[in-house]
Amino acid sequence: MYKYIFLLTLSIIPGILVGQVRTKPATDSLRHIQPVMKRQKIRKIVVVPVALVAAGALTMASENHTVINKHSFQTEYLEEPDFNRFHYEDYTRDLPILAVYGLNLAGVKGKNSFMERSILLAKTMLIQHILVSTLKGTIDMERPDGGQSSFPSSHTARAFAAATFMHYEYGEKSIWYSVGAFATAAVTGYTRMAHNHHWVNDVLVGAGIGVLSANIAYHTHQFRWTSWRDKKGKTEFTLVPVVAPAYGGISIVGVLK
Repeated sequence: MYKYIFLLTLSIIPGILVGQVRTKPATDSLRHIQPVMKRQKIRKIVVVPVALVAAGALTMASENHTVINKHSFQTEYLEEPDFNRFHYEDYTRDLPILAVYGLNLAGVKGKNSFMERSILLAKTMLIQHILVSTLKGTIDMERPDGGQSSFPSSHTARAFAAATFMHYEYGEKSIWYSVGAFATAAVTGYTRMAHNHHWVNDVLVGAGIGVLSANIAYHTHQFRWTSWRDKKGKTEFTLVPVVAPAYGGISIVGVLK
């Protein structure tokens, strides 16, 4: 039963996020609204990740005999030994990204242009990679199958970063894009536990990191490729050799015309 509750919990995240993203500030009394906007922006970035991380911490802190303990969850998943045949979580974690570019290729326009969304995706994945790598290097937790570097789940972090990326690009067009993306991410996290590679706390914290990474990337994004390109005009790039006492190499230089 617990696995279905877990999947449902991770899959309702889109509803929470949609309510946050579509909140628009009033246009009057700007002086009084600005502090409120700042607080709302911080809440949009951290509320869901904090909830997921807190849930993960709770499963780590509970006693072994309690229902919400990570060992109780793992026992439930290990009742399906035949589920280890195909590791499709290696593919589902990136499905929302493929869907975003596939939809755009099919003519369904998203929120941002190709270049803009690619920059945001790169920032999102860089943030989640740094966070996951730092935690894995700091907290060397043993995996359920005896392996190392269990905490947090990098597959789940990447899957939820990709799902949040798709939510920001297509969530305002239809909620079902977000639902599909987060359902795919939830299945990725579930599969990591079913394959006995991760504890439930690894997956919950990984999901929080993934959502947080995309939130940070989108809510702190200042550079706009389209505006810069229109303002600067045509740009030509050339390769310039670089020679210094300690090193040598090639630099890419952009020439604005």
